[in-house]
Amino acid sequence: MKKDSTKKIFQRVAAKFGLRGRDKTFFMRHGDAYLIVNLQKASGTCSFYINGGLSYIDLLSSSDLVCSPFSAYNNQSTQLPIHVDFRAENVPNSPITQAGIDAAASSHDAMAIENIIFIALESMILFARNHGDRKEVRRLKQAKLFPAIIKKEV
Repeated sequence: MKKDSTKKIFQRVAAKFGLRGRDKTFFMRHGDAYLIVNLQKASGTCSFYINGGLSYIDLLSSSDLVCSPFSAYNNQSTQLPIHVDFRAENVPNSPITQAGIDAAASSHDAMAIENIIFIALESMILFARNHGDRKEVRRLKQAKLFPAIIKKEV
């Protein structure tokens, strides 16, 4: 029996949470923002990163709004802007670490990979729901609790 790829596992877990999208980028709307999650392969290794982004609808132009959120991490000329860019291990209080991701990936442990992706997406969704508004994101960044890249308009 063939093992599922990390991408297939990511897609399956994302669908369980009701995230929509395709390939390696999925999204869901939380109030006035989109949470966008993306699976990125690490270069030169079998490991991966789980990227997260918040796009605030009130900061999007009318031309941005014609883009789909799953275009946020694609290399396209019509790419939805990400206002807050972060990784799963940077979500406050998340148990996910890059070392844990690397260990599961290097051992090719599909169950561990699925568990990590599940916890990572769950943490990101809860963060977006509970702390994803612009004021709270800025507060967490200023308190050095959320090491994210935040655009100045946020």
